[in-house]
Amino acid sequence: MDSSLKLQAIADAAAYAGAREKIQGSDTATITAAATISAASNGLGGGTIVVNAPPTSGPNMAKKAVEVILNQNLDRLFTSIFTQTNCPSRRWRSR
Repeated sequence: MDSSLKLQAIADAAAYAGAREKIQGSDTATITAAATISAASNGLGGGTIVVNAPPTSGPNMAKKAVEVILNQNLDRLFTSIFTQTNCPSRRWRSR
C-alpha cells in the first residue's frame, strides 16, 4: 500500500476511535488515548500524533468531532547514498 494511503487510513481509524469515545462522553485524555492506541495498532510506528477534540480549525470546530494529525518521517531511497537523515515528515489530517 502506498505510504500516503496508509497514513490517511491510520489517521481516519484514529479519528474514528477518538470520536467513539467523545460520543460516549469521555474526557480529553481518554479520547486522546483511544486515538493514539488505534494509530499505533494500525501501524503508525515512529510517527507522532496530535489529537484535537474538537478540531482547532475548519467547519467542525463547534461539533462533536475529533481531529487527528499524524507526522511521520519517510526513509530515503535514492538520496540515501548522499545523506542518512530522514526526509521531512509527511503530515496527514483526518476529522
